[in-house]
Amino acid sequence: MNERTTKTISILVSMAGLALLYYVSLSLGTIVNITDINIEDIGRKFSICGNITSHRTSNNHIFLTIEDGTAGMSFVIFNSSMKTLERMGINQTDFVKNKAICISGTVDEYPKGSGNLEMVYGGGDIDIH
Repeated sequence: MNERTTKTISILVSMAGLALLYYVSLSLGTIVNITDINIEDIGRKFSICGNITSHRTSNNHIFLTIEDGTAGMSFVIFNSSMKTLERMGINQTDFVKNKAICISGTVDEYPKGSGNLEMVYGGGDIDIH
């Protein structure tokens, strides 16, 4: 192979690698400060870490408020996801006020058109301590 062909192949492989890394980063979620989440992030997946400042359940759904020192965010774990968490050894009783938590979710607006943002758990690891 000549030098030009090698450079072209190298550039194409590099670009394909960057595209793959971008796709993987979107699916994994990025740890962010709550204050950095805004209306433009609806539909994006992030991880947040903070303390549970409120907790309630209704119909086996869990409704949390998580604060990270920059802001607070409502976080919902629907009962269908709770069944998955229970198989991982996480129960409703693990979500206690003042416990530290790192959790991933997708940004949503509820109710629609209100400007009120929340995150919805959709799978992945949860670290509660």
